[in-house]
Amino acid sequence: MSYPDIELYVDGRWRRASGAPIINPADESVLGTVPHATRADLDDALDAATRGFNVWRKTAPNARAQIILRAAALIRERVDEMATAMTLEQGKPLGQARLEILRGCE
Repeated sequence: MSYPDIELYVDGRWRRASGAPIINPADESVLGTVPHATRADLDDALDAATRGFNVWRKTAPNARAQIILRAAALIRERVDEMATAMTLEQGKPLGQARLEILRGCE
């Protein structure tokens, strides 16, 4: 598996940013880079979150539940990819990473 290219997701758009290396604890190889947000990125994210919350709080509970259930379903569909990345980053066994992600879906 190649490590995913990680970017910042702010206000519905992906942003590239410089950052720090992600080190594989098993062999100390560089897997990729984790981006560091600038103050402007954080300000933009806070503004977007405020706008999003204003929409979310007006959303009916049943609609909220459907959104959350759909998010959990998407995570379950991608569990193997996510578990592999977690194993590379943290060095934990693949099965343990997979169970941790699935437990989060519950």
